[in-house]
Amino acid sequence: MPKSSRRILFVSANRGGGGSEELWVQTIIKLQQSNCEVLAATTWSNRASARLKQLQDKNINHLDLNPSLSERLICRLLPKAVSKRGKLTGIMNRWKPDLVFFNSGTLLDGLALLKEIALSSIPYVTVTHLVSSDNWPDDATAADLVKLFSTAKTAAFVSNHNLSLFETQTAVKLNNSRIWRNPYLVSHDRLATWPDENVWRLAFPARIHPRTKGHDLLLDVLSQEKWRTRPLQVSIFGKGPWEKTLTRLIELRGLESTVRFCGYVHDIQALWDQHHALVLPSRHEGLPICVVEALMAGRPCIVNPAGGSAELIEDGVTGFVSTECSAVALDHAMERAWQNRDQWHQMGLIAAERVRRVIPTDPAATLASELLE
Repeated sequence: MPKSSRRILFVSANRGGGGSEELWVQTIIKLQQSNCEVLAATTWSNRASARLKQLQDKNINHLDLNPSLSERLICRLLPKAVSKRGKLTGIMNRWKPDLVFFNSGTLLDGLALLKEIALSSIPYVTVTHLVSSDNWPDDATAADLVKLFSTAKTAAFVSNHNLSLFETQTAVKLNNSRIWRNPYLVSHDRLATWPDENVWRLAFPARIHPRTKGHDLLLDVLSQEKWRTRPLQVSIFGKGPWEKTLTRLIELRGLESTVRFCGYVHDIQALWDQHHALVLPSRHEGLPICVVEALMAGRPCIVNPAGGSAELIEDGVTGFVSTECSAVALDHAMERAWQNRDQWHQMGLIAAERVRRVIPTDPAATLASELLE
């Protein structure tokens, strides 16, 4: 990567959790290593301490756009100066970046901040990690989105599905759109070890957020008698404020011997050494990092057709894709998978080879080089 003295300001409109932060955090680290001047400004919550430590460990300067307690106390006197928009404007005026990188989780996150960036006349790029049919913009919001995204140097999405849905929701075709892939946390050079087949193990590694990730849909399927009697175990990984409720639901359904909560795991490669396939019953997605990681590790995936999952998985060849995001359709996909479980290992090998044609070896390094150009 070439050396650079450019100044790039990274603005994240997320709360600091989930995979929507991974791309820009890894990219800003790459740019810092290339002698590019970088600065991070976020709306992270207090629960984002692990993310903040990621930046601190790499000596990345970070500014909090959330008003402090004292700023909130004087908010009635100087509302604009101490708002997130006001703080961001102050940062841009003082630091004078050459480029602003705007990162959002959903399409509607941080629109006020993006408007402030556009008003500054500083060149900017955007990356959106989730476009959902649950958050359909009204006419006025759609007009704002079209203006803001069209005037960006690049308006990026993490899947073709999300780009297509954006163009449907705004009725405009973007001429400056790109697909940027998220980093992953498994080896590019080594597949996971295939475990024994005495019990077939499915992994569900995603944040505990039933409304988007569909934990309830999977529990509905597993509650059927046929699944209770099969040598199958499902491991749910991740954290979230719905874990206790889902634990009670598992007990209510009598699924304790089939489903287990395993908490947050850092070693994703080791996770896939112990599981045969991924199951992801999501209702909404961008492009799930867990799907990329499973395919990279040599594991077939059983998924609902949310977001870009179906872009990477060929049904019946590298995994099983349901026809819609429902429990009935998921059950049909899981049943087809179960009847073909003797092919999972070979399907995983094909998946690992194919996904490497689509996902860069180091997505963050690829993006960093593109930003420097």
